[in-house]
Amino acid sequence: IYFLFVLTAGAVELPSFSEDIHKEIKNEAYLNIDKLPISPTVYYIVKSFARNSITVVVFAIFSICYMIFNKMPVVSIITFLPTVILGMILSHLIFFTFTCFNFYSETADIWLFRAIFDFTSGRWIPIAYAPPIIQTILYLLPFPYAFGALAKNFSNFQPHEVFTSVGISVGWCIALTIISAYLWRKGS
Repeated sequence: IYFLFVLTAGAVELPSFSEDIHKEIKNEAYLNIDKLPISPTVYYIVKSFARNSITVVVFAIFSICYMIFNKMPVVSIITFLPTVILGMILSHLIFFTFTCFNFYSETADIWLFRAIFDFTSGRWIPIAYAPPIIQTILYLLPFPYAFGALAKNFSNFQPHEVFTSVGISVGWCIALTIISAYLWRKGS
């Protein structure tokens, strides 16, 4: 179930999301986005979700069927989609915040950042396999809450752990929204 969750939450192609924003910053197309009645963060996340909606829906249906077939707890099935969506929003906010640094630097390398993100989020290897000190450090960062922490909770479902991870994820979403809005305002 761990990798099923990670595959579902990771169905959206984040580097292309960041590349699109990077291009719009470089060719100054972002100036049109600043005129919209919604924040740039919401605009880009909704645009990315719409572009990848079919992929996400197919993975979600497959995942829920798998969970029902394996007789997982009903609470696990009900909380699966909201936490996948939360993980996707958090991962988008992480990438959006990183991409906002393109206002200040020409060398913000999205592919290197993606490799670091995939490793530290538990997307490639579950965080549980890391030494305890590394786990402690990783859980202080937002990356594991995009995939790994939520996926771990579903593979070994404990309601209090899921709700704790969801609370921390929401906190990181709020913090990254504030940081990215600040970076966007100062850069544009």
